[in-house]
Amino acid sequence: MIRIALLSAALASPVAADDLFTVGTAEVVLSFAPTDVAAVAGGPGDGAVSVQLTEDAALRFGAFTRDHLGERIRVTRCGRTIMRPVIHDAIFGGTLLLTVAEGMSAQTLRDEIAGAAPCP
Repeated sequence: MIRIALLSAALASPVAADDLFTVGTAEVVLSFAPTDVAAVAGGPGDGAVSVQLTEDAALRFGAFTRDHLGERIRVTRCGRTIMRPVIHDAIFGGTLLLTVAEGMSAQTLRDEIAGAAPCP
């Protein structure tokens, strides 16, 4: 289940232990749980991890991207920022391509999102 939380600048991001990753702005955070992810791909030598959301999660993510066009968002996993892209278009296809941050491997990120590895 994707949880959507409205935040004030003084509050920390509400990330539950079962969240795989979050996507958000300073005011709104979407938390993705294992049940929101249909497939994950990426491995050694890859510079990104592809995450296919379930149909319901894809609709919610699409609405989020539509509502935040032109804004820089933060994608986090295990408290680490994975990437900080600017939303140029609404993304309703349900596929997120997470570019791997320096010092992080695609294999590790894929395993974490797939549930094969816990947060460090």
